[in-house]
Amino acid sequence: MNGYRTIRETDDSVETLYEIQKSRFITHIRHVETEEEARAFIQAMKKQYFDARHNCSAYVLGERADKQKSNDDGEPGGTAG
Repeated sequence: MNGYRTIRETDDSVETLYEIQKSRFITHIRHVETEEEARAFIQAMKKQYFDARHNCSAYVLGERADKQKSNDDGEPGGTAG
C-alpha cells in the first residue's frame, strides 16, 4: 500500500483566516471517515456562516481517493471547492 497524507483524526476542525482586499476567506478542515460525516460537517459550516456570499466545499475519501466531491458555490468553476 502506498502512503498518503491526511488530516489528523480529531473531533475538532482546524480554522484559517485570510483577508484579501477587504474580503475574508475562512477555511475549516476536519478528518472524516464517511461521506455522511463530510456532508454533516459541510452543513454545519453553512449553518454557522449562513450570511457568507459563498460557502465552497470539498472532500476526498478513501485510501485511493475513491470518492471526491467539490462545490464552488457560484465562484468560477474549479477554483474554490
